[in-house]
Amino acid sequence: MKPKSAIAKGKRLEKDFMMDVRQSGIDPNARRNPGSGNGLAKSDVYIPRFNLHVECKNTKNFGIGAWKQAMREAVGPYATPMALWKPPYSSTEDSLCVLRWCDLKNFLKMIK
Repeated sequence: MKPKSAIAKGKRLEKDFMMDVRQSGIDPNARRNPGSGNGLAKSDVYIPRFNLHVECKNTKNFGIGAWKQAMREAVGPYATPMALWKPPYSSTEDSLCVLRWCDLKNFLKMIK
């Protein structure tokens, strides 16, 4: 079981990322999934405009397991998985994200 401080650290990243998505105008309807992992909504943050299911990791190391979890938890035939990783002592702005190339290509076509 995770210690409460680790859970709080993860929730902080989820909230910061969701607020950044809203405030930047990407999607004002972006939301955290309360109790992510429970029920049908498994991903940490959902961005409805792009059907983007985001798994947030606020950890020292980022492994392929985080990406596999994002893939597993993106529910629905048109769901787009994304893993977001924030290294320690960095800002949310400096976080790295992992997307499939086909999904990034589709996003880029949308803004073309």
